[in-house]
Amino acid sequence: MESSTFQHKPLDKTKPQIRLFRIELRKEVISDEAERTTNYSLYGTLEVFEFPECPPFRALSYMWGTDPPGRTIVIDGHEVRIRDKSLAVSVELCLSAHLWRSLWNYVYPHKVPPENAFECDTSDFAYQGSNVYLWIDGICIDQSNIAERNHQVRQMSEIYKTAVEVIIWLGVPEDESLVSFFRLLKSDPERAWQEWNGDWFGLPGNVYWERLWIVQEVLLARHLTVMSGPHLLPWKRLDEFYEDVISSDGDSHPSGDYLGLSFAALVSYRRDRPVVGNLSLRGAIVNFCSNHCFEPRDKIFGLLGIVHPEDRITVDYGMTRLQVFRAVAEVIIRKGKDTWDDRQNRSCLYTLYVSMVPETPSGCDYRAFEDIIADIKAKLLQSRLVSLEHNNKNEEGNT
Repeated sequence: MESSTFQHKPLDKTKPQIRLFRIELRKEVISDEAERTTNYSLYGTLEVFEFPECPPFRALSYMWGTDPPGRTIVIDGHEVRIRDKSLAVSVELCLSAHLWRSLWNYVYPHKVPPENAFECDTSDFAYQGSNVYLWIDGICIDQSNIAERNHQVRQMSEIYKTAVEVIIWLGVPEDESLVSFFRLLKSDPERAWQEWNGDWFGLPGNVYWERLWIVQEVLLARHLTVMSGPHLLPWKRLDEFYEDVISSDGDSHPSGDYLGLSFAALVSYRRDRPVVGNLSLRGAIVNFCSNHCFEPRDKIFGLLGIVHPEDRITVDYGMTRLQVFRAVAEVIIRKGKDTWDDRQNRSCLYTLYVSMVPETPSGCDYRAFEDIIADIKAKLLQSRLVSLEHNNKNEEGNT
C-alpha cells in the first residue's frame, strides 16, 4: 500500500467529464497462533467518465464537518489522510470525518466504525457497496484546482439529476428515540404517526438541512434516500409524515413552525418539481441565502443548479466576492420591471451584500453598497441607450 501524496488524474475540461468513486471490498485473512481473524477494508478507485456514457451511480449528500484530520482511506493504492474542507490548503484530498463515517455506514451498515483506521474485524455484516459507483464532491473533485472546481461546479446540476439515487447522510443519531422512530416510520408509518410523541424533531432539526450546498442536491435528485447512521429511509415516507404533521390541528402534533424552516422549504420546493431549475436568481437568494457554507461565493455558485438558465452567472472561483456580487446584481437589476421590483431587488441584494462582501473596520458599508447599485444601473441604462440607438440606425437603413 503506497503512502505517497495522492494526485487526481486530470480531467479534459473541454468535455463534460466527471470522476466516479468505485468502492471495493477487500478481504484479508490474518492468522496467528492465538486466533484467525478476517478484516474487511474499504478501498476505492477513481475512474473518469463522460456524460452521458457514465455507468449508473449514486451521489452522496452530506455536511462538511470540523473534526481534525486523523483517519485514512485508500484511493488508487494511496493512503489518503482525511482532512476537513476548511483546512484544505495542501494538495492532499480534503475530506471530513463526516464523509468518512457516511462511507463507513454505507458499506458496513451494522458495525460501529473504528477510531483511526478504515477497517473492522467482522464476518456477519450486510455489505451492499461492492463495485458501487458513487459521486462524492470531497473525493471526486480536486478541491485545490480552481479551474477544475469551476468545471465541476458548472456540471453539478447534471450530476445530481443524472444520479440514480441521492443518499442524504444526516450523521450518527445522538438520541436513541430518533433511531426507534426512524425504524418505525420505515416499517409501519401509521403506527409511527400514532406513537411519535415528538421523537422525530431531531431529524428536521438536524444542521444538515441548514447547509447551502445540499439545497440543489436535494431538489434536483430523481430519487432520495435519507440515512441516519446505518438506518435508511425513503424520502417519500418522510415527506408523507411531514404532511401529516403540518396538517394536524391537535396539540400533541405541533405544526410545521416547530420543524425547521430550511427543512420545510426543501420539502415544499421538492414537491413542486417544475419550479426547480426555473427559479429566478432573486427567488433562490431570498429562500436559501441564509443557509450556511464555508466559502461566501458559494452563496451563489451553490444555488445556480436550481436557477433558470437565463439568470445564471458564470462559475469562476477566480472572481473576488465583490465581482460575484456585481455579476448577480446586474442580472437581478436588469430584470426589474417597476418600482416594486426595485424595492424587492434592493432588499435582496443588500442581504446578499452583507453576507458576501468583507466588512470594513466600521462594519458593512451601506454607502458603498448604494454606490455599487447606482453604478450598475447607470451602466445598464447606457447599454440600453446604445442598443436603442443601434436599432434606430438599422431601421433608418432599411427604409
